Amino acid sequence: MERNISRITPSRTVSMSRLRVDPYIVALLLTVAVASLLPASGAVATGFGHATTIAIGLLFFLYGARLSTREAIDGLKHWRLHGLVSWPRLCCFRRWACCVGCWCRGRCPRSCGPG
Repeated sequence: MERNISRITPSRTVSMSRLRVDPYIVALLLTVAVASLLPASGAVATGFGHATTIAIGLLFFLYGARLSTREAIDGLKHWRLHGLVSWPRLCCFRRWACCVGCWCRGRCPRSCGPG
């Protein structure tokens, strides 16, 4: 009975030229290089800051959850459910934090406030 056992030899190793490069990684590295060479300032920096926040949110939403574009659009159609879930986080918790902040104002050192 003949057994074919493959052994790793220097001639069988994969060279760097045969490795497939992920286009996402290349785009990410090019973005970092351009941002390092041409940093934004002023109103442009503010606009890019907002665009970056939206892009990162979409990246995590679409890529991280592995949703297709059609599934994501269908999910956005349930705006009432999103509002019901977001309302306590955006309204109730902030009001609670303001109440706790007012209560702690005279009892805690001022350095506790920002953190």
